Amino acid sequence: LIPPQVTLTTELPANRAFAIIPCSPLANCSPFVLRIHTDVPFTVKQAQPAALQRQTGEIAISSAGGPPTFDSWCLNPQWWLTLRPPPAATALSHVRISVVPTGWGSPPDGDKHPPPKPPR
Repeated sequence: LIPPQVTLTTELPANRAFAIIPCSPLANCSPFVLRIHTDVPFTVKQAQPAALQRQTGEIAISSAGGPPTFDSWCLNPQWWLTLRPPPAATALSHVRISVVPTGWGSPPDGDKHPPPKPPR
């Protein structure tokens, strides 16, 4: 019996950092092995824990611009995201942005599916 696995074969540019993010359905815990095969030297190290900040907002009649195909799209709420420089020039900043509706059975702070806790 072969365990389920995901394999990706691709060409990547040298001298860049890439994020490798294993994931599974929520609460589906399982150990895994990360195998990397390449014809050039490489290093792998665990990424730093992610920073998280919540910003509440509201889409109201006065700020509901619709999808990007509408001329009024620019009326939608907007935020600027500025990332600090990574610790090394070749480090990669991985960003996941979620918009979670409040009400409708979701907790008001968007913690229905919180990010995983960093490893100890």
